[in-house]
Amino acid sequence: MTQKTYEIEGMTCAMCSQAVEDAIKKLPNVSSVEVNLVNNKAYVEGDIEDSEIIQTVRNAGYDVKEEVLSKHIEFNITGMTCAMCATTVEDTLAKSAGVESATVNLIMNTASINYNPKMIKSTEMIERIQQQGYDAQIKQQDFSSSHQEVIEENKKLKREVIIAMIFGGLVMFFSMSQMLGPYSLKFPDFLSPDASPLNFALVQIILTVPVVYLGRHFYTKGFKTLFNGAPNMDTLVAIGTLAALLYSLYGTIQIALGQHHFAHHLYFESAAVIIALIKFGKYLEHISKGRTSQAIQALLNLRPETAMLVKDGEQIEVMVDELQVGDVVAIKPGESIPVDGTVVRGHSSVDESMLTGE
Repeated sequence: MTQKTYEIEGMTCAMCSQAVEDAIKKLPNVSSVEVNLVNNKAYVEGDIEDSEIIQTVRNAGYDVKEEVLSKHIEFNITGMTCAMCATTVEDTLAKSAGVESATVNLIMNTASINYNPKMIKSTEMIERIQQQGYDAQIKQQDFSSSHQEVIEENKKLKREVIIAMIFGGLVMFFSMSQMLGPYSLKFPDFLSPDASPLNFALVQIILTVPVVYLGRHFYTKGFKTLFNGAPNMDTLVAIGTLAALLYSLYGTIQIALGQHHFAHHLYFESAAVIIALIKFGKYLEHISKGRTSQAIQALLNLRPETAMLVKDGEQIEVMVDELQVGDVVAIKPGESIPVDGTVVRGHSSVDESMLTGE
């Protein structure tokens, strides 16, 4: 029985994560499933092929990819003075078991390595570099890039919301301003629902199309989840707005055929406003989710970067990210606990104020 991690794309709410979890649970030989909405990860334990899980999640309306076993790390190398030095370091790393690729940049004095953490640790690579007469240190990770991606995604959603709200507001104003009684606005005859009903309908279609395009994901995800027996909020939005759009298009056709009274039975504004408001809610939800992710990242930044791995009776300093399930870690008095685990032997007291806030 193995435990694997998958990255899920397209989840926006708790209903989405629950739908993914329920879909995977129905598969045979799956013993446990946990889907985390905050980090968009699914943790699956059982004896099952990756292809089955990936296909099941995609059938549920979401995209998925298995977490890559290979990891990437960068070192700052000191002591290199010529191209021969860089070649020596690169060859040393490339010949190490578990290293998939290694590139050394003499100008930047850095080494970029893709490796299998189950076969080789970063400390072992550093030792082999040092054996060649050079020194190496792990290049500190920069989380600003991932934070920048979140910012760019927020900007994109904000632009879409603004456009949807503008066009949704225009179609609402154009269609409803004739129904305000004594406060009704009078349009020119070529836009009037009574004098030019077809023009009146076509203008609403033109204003509605951009909103529907920006909300197209409601239809792709909504109907996919419906056909797979796991409808969600996107399904409700898709069905409701599509019904209004189809009936309004039918009314437009009838107007073109001479049934002018249909000009007062068009519902393009309903579909446009619903999509615009739901997208606005999704935008607020995305901002809230981003703040939660930043808070979790800030908490993770408090953990130590290295841990003392006990292997064959010896203690080896390794990066926390390289620890595997089943590893034994030594924690000395005054040190921070790097990972979750079970006490194998020994006893001590732990300050939990960082987690509990007490």
